[in-house]
Amino acid sequence: MDKDQKNNEEVNDLAAKNGSAGNGAAENSEQEYVEVTLSLNPDTAYQVRQKHRDLMQKEISQLPPLKKGNIDIHGSYVVASEDKVEIGFYIRNGLSHPLRLSSMPLVISNKENKVLAKQVIDLSKLGDIPPHTVRPGEAYFDRKNIFVDEIPQDDWSISIEGKPRVIRTVKLKSIVLPKKFSKEQIKAVTNYIKTLPPLKPNTVDFSPVQAKFKDDGKLIATVVIRNGSKRPVKFSKLNLAIKDARQQEVAAAPFEIAKMSVEPLSARLVSFGFSPENVSSGDIDLSRWTVHIKPLKDMN
Repeated sequence: MDKDQKNNEEVNDLAAKNGSAGNGAAENSEQEYVEVTLSLNPDTAYQVRQKHRDLMQKEISQLPPLKKGNIDIHGSYVVASEDKVEIGFYIRNGLSHPLRLSSMPLVISNKENKVLAKQVIDLSKLGDIPPHTVRPGEAYFDRKNIFVDEIPQDDWSISIEGKPRVIRTVKLKSIVLPKKFSKEQIKAVTNYIKTLPPLKPNTVDFSPVQAKFKDDGKLIATVVIRNGSKRPVKFSKLNLAIKDARQQEVAAAPFEIAKMSVEPLSARLVSFGFSPENVSSGDIDLSRWTVHIKPLKDMN
């Protein structure tokens, strides 16, 4: 249950020029090619009109073949304004698992390999890119990071500098919520879970949802437990601690849990009640808080 378990998969040379295939790390030595389909970010897909989707499909069909096990990036358009330049691009995932990128330098260069622009861009906003799909994206370069007066429309390419690490993630298949929840509550919790950091394979994650005091001084902390493994995770005892916005431990207590489990690739909403004697006195700031699992040997 180590939530910091490392499951990063290094991808070599994720640096692809316009019109050329990427040099991602191959999953096998066979020179197979994969067909990719358009995958829009679920959070913004509703904003994309059919005419725009058709245009993207046409552009994708003109890209060179993608080798199995590789990923690459291709530029699509440049739009300049007074203070920024918008760069459109496609990232193709030839891996057999979802792809999530992090912040990394994007480089714009010309045919002579002269660097025209360079800026660190947060690519995690693209979300999880399913296997064998292509995800469109855009990056906004500040003028201070553009080294020419104008990026020529017919002479530029985009690449990712260096050898970035690509985080392998898993997607939840179900969420277990209390039966008494209303449709509004179900929607709120589901949307909240979507905002949580990506879940890595074979990890279990505890994330805060809501913390509030009852009239009797009891602190009720509701957390969502996500299971990123392919096996059920069962709990019998947990030693939990709550830290407030100042990162001060404000509550801690052991909990005896009878037959509670979280199914594979699923999330479960659970509430824990800290009695007044297990809660610190004084001012407690719960505007932001975190939940931590302490070793059972620390139980008093």
